[in-house]
Amino acid sequence: MYRIKTPLRLVQAGPGDRSCHWRPDALCIYKDAIVAGLRFPFHEFIPKLLADVQISPCQLPPNAWRIIMCFMVLCLKNNFPLSVSLFRKIFQFKNSSALSPGWVYLNHRASTPPIFHPKSIPDNNPKWKNEFMYLVWEGGDWGTLFRRSFSRVSDGSPNDIVLTDEEAHAYDELTKDNNTTLAWELLDEFVLKSLGLSNVSDKAAAFINKTNEPAEGETTRMKRAHLGEKDPRATFEGPSFLMPHRDSAEETEAPISSKASVWRPNWGIMKKDTVVGVSKHAAEWSYHSLTPCDYKDFVSNSTIEGVEHSGSQAIAANNANFQGAIFQAKAWRSSSEANQAKFEKSQEEVNSLKVALARKEKELVDSQAELVVLRKSKDYFIDEYLDSQEYKDLIGKHDELLFPVQFTKGCDEWVLAGEDDMDEDARILSPLHSSPPSETAGNDSGATHSGSGSSSEEEEADIGNKEGEA
Repeated sequence: MYRIKTPLRLVQAGPGDRSCHWRPDALCIYKDAIVAGLRFPFHEFIPKLLADVQISPCQLPPNAWRIIMCFMVLCLKNNFPLSVSLFRKIFQFKNSSALSPGWVYLNHRASTPPIFHPKSIPDNNPKWKNEFMYLVWEGGDWGTLFRRSFSRVSDGSPNDIVLTDEEAHAYDELTKDNNTTLAWELLDEFVLKSLGLSNVSDKAAAFINKTNEPAEGETTRMKRAHLGEKDPRATFEGPSFLMPHRDSAEETEAPISSKASVWRPNWGIMKKDTVVGVSKHAAEWSYHSLTPCDYKDFVSNSTIEGVEHSGSQAIAANNANFQGAIFQAKAWRSSSEANQAKFEKSQEEVNSLKVALARKEKELVDSQAELVVLRKSKDYFIDEYLDSQEYKDLIGKHDELLFPVQFTKGCDEWVLAGEDDMDEDARILSPLHSSPPSETAGNDSGATHSGSGSSSEEEEADIGNKEGEA
């Protein structure tokens, strides 16, 4: 989008790279610096300016690049000389605090009128230090243009800077701006293109302008300035000594009050203020505002001027207490409303939990009652069934079916074992067959048990005949 052409190209930084690490072929460039208006290749004025103060480009925050680019645009647009002395006469380089050493900031000098609206620069650039990349110069050495390491800047007094006649004329013209020129108008991408400071396409220029243009036509700095410069006296109706004032330099000491140091009300008494009207009014104010002892000391034994001043001070003190009481009451009310809302919400949750618990308890009681009924019905059903004729018939059939199987199992083995074994088995089985089997056992089973003797004799005779034949 920014049309960085060879031999320059942007390369992504690695995990271990830092902006303070020097590479001859790769220069650290912050993403927000490009957004602020820095374009490549560098204009010849930038290396001269940074070499004069002996700092590296990666030491400047985005707003510093906005200031440099605004100065270049104003000079090129009005055919003023792009002079380092002229720039340093208007702007001042400042080192950052000890908590973040290495960074260098720029702002208008206090003794010099601004050449553009200083509050038209964005308020801040959050997390600008976290997003940087490398500008690689293939076959080149950045050490020939810029300093290789971070250093602290030493910006002397503006009186030590001598300007030529042309530079002095440019200084006079630039400082006549009176906050009419806005920074984002100077940094318009189409303006940069017309001056040869940018070579992006028209579509990219429109997108960049839309991105950099502040919302509602004002930066956050400008909005805060409007709020701070609003004159509350424009719509104030009341005594003059209760009127708030913007100029704190003319204020006297704060009224003696326990709330004054805590609430810091924006009401104060200026040296030129006094009670409007005759002195009788001042005495009445003081009488209703001071304690009896203070009234005796400050009113009865004081001059008219003292009475007026004491009355004004007393009203200011009462007003401070009143403002503090109102603030405290509002805080208590908001706190009580919040606590009341939390209490009502917790009560609703408790009530819903109680309803759910009662429902669960009812379901538990109902289930226990059903279980008791089921148990009773089950026991009654079993007892009734055990006493029924159906159960007796079932048990009888069961015994009849199992009887021949249980007591004749293995008879074939006993027969083949021989006479001696058969006699022994017969003796063992004789008590079991003392009672005749049931008729329902089947003809085959009955025949087997009732005719066991005859069949044994026939088998013995057959065996004897077979032995004789052998």
